[in-house]
Amino acid sequence: MRRIEKKIRKTSVNCLRSLIKLEANAKDLVANDDKLKMILRPVLLCLQQDFKIFSVPFLSILKQLLKLLYQCFNKALSDKLLEHLNIKKINQISNDSKCISGILSLFEHLTYTYHSSSMNACENLEAIIKTSLKIEGLFKNLIGKTQINNITRVPLVRFINKMASVAYQYFLKSENLQDPETIRLFLDLLVIYFFLKK
Repeated sequence: MRRIEKKIRKTSVNCLRSLIKLEANAKDLVANDDKLKMILRPVLLCLQQDFKIFSVPFLSILKQLLKLLYQCFNKALSDKLLEHLNIKKINQISNDSKCISGILSLFEHLTYTYHSSSMNACENLEAIIKTSLKIEGLFKNLIGKTQINNITRVPLVRFINKMASVAYQYFLKSENLQDPETIRLFLDLLVIYFFLKK
C-alpha cells in the first residue's frame, strides 16, 4: 500500500465532505457517482488482502471514509474486520499492535449498521468483546496492562459508548452477571471511560 501524503488525504476528505453536503443521503451519492465508486474500490479491495499488509495510514483513511460514509457500509464490513482480527492471523504478527488497535477503532463508526439492520446487535457486540479479550490474552505476556488498554480497551470503550443501550443489555444478561471476567471487564471499561472523559 502506498503512503498517502497528509495534505492530499486532508484535501480528499474535505472534498468528500463537500460532496456529502450536496446530497441528502450519502448512500445516494455513492450509488449515483461512478467516480466516487472508483475511488472507494481500491480501499475496499485492500480489505480483502491479508492483515499483514495493513498499515496505520491505510486504517486512518478507512476510518475517515467510515466517518463520512457510515450509511454506506453494511454488516459484511464488520464481519470482514472481525475476520482480520482472527487470533491465528495475529499470532504471526504479534508486533503489529497499532494495526490491531486501528481495526478495533473502526467499529465505533459502524454502529449505524447495527442499529439500522435486523441483525442482533447484542451478538455483534459480544463477538467484538470476545475478540478483544482473545487479543488481550495473546499480548498479556508480551506487554504491560497500560499498553493493552491502549490497543484494545480504549477503542472498545468508544465503540460501547455509541452502543450504550445494547451494551447495557449485554452486561446485564444473567450469565454475564455471574461471570467474574465479564464483571471485571465492565468495571475496567468504566474506569477507562471516566479517564477519557477528563
